[in-house]
Amino acid sequence: MKSIITLVAIAIMASPSFAATTKKHAKVTTDDTTSSATTSAPAADTSNTYTHVTKNDTINWNAGLGLGTAGSEFQFGVTANGLYPVYNMAEGDILVGGQTGFMYGPGTVSTWMIPIMAAGQFNFKGNGKVTPYAGLSMGLSIVHASSSVTVGTVTVGGSATATDFAMMAKGGLYFGEAQKYYAELPLGTLGGAFAIFPSVGMKF
Repeated sequence: MKSIITLVAIAIMASPSFAATTKKHAKVTTDDTTSSATTSAPAADTSNTYTHVTKNDTINWNAGLGLGTAGSEFQFGVTANGLYPVYNMAEGDILVGGQTGFMYGPGTVSTWMIPIMAAGQFNFKGNGKVTPYAGLSMGLSIVHASSSVTVGTVTVGGSATATDFAMMAKGGLYFGEAQKYYAELPLGTLGGAFAIFPSVGMKF
């Protein structure tokens, strides 16, 4: 009897239908495991997205030519500044540095001025063609005259030099190839006199 039962069991296990059923069951088990592993994986967290702005750690040198007035005296000359970027944000870049120049006023009584000022500037994000900016500079202005003259609140004796407070606010635009050129309109006080000194120049 045992021999007959054993032979029947062997016959069933060897039959093609039993093998297919066993294979199908094994495939379902494997698929369930794979599906479970796939669906249980945590989704990537995309709730926080940050944009990194790379800061250009170099001094931006600017030099230009300008003409205008300081008090009632006509002046022309050169301006120069060096600005270092200290903070970058989505709206623009903040730069700080220094500004100087040399302004000469020809005439019966010739004058010249050398401003020496600390400067700050904000470069707005441009449209790829131009970049607008605004700045403020404060410090001292050295005033020299070939003869006795009053420039603003400063009276300079014959062939003498004096100093006074200086402050200039400006607005301007960078433009051209790689935005290396600029035009700006500074106005404020130089040597105790109201000054306006439109300038154009180049960024290095």
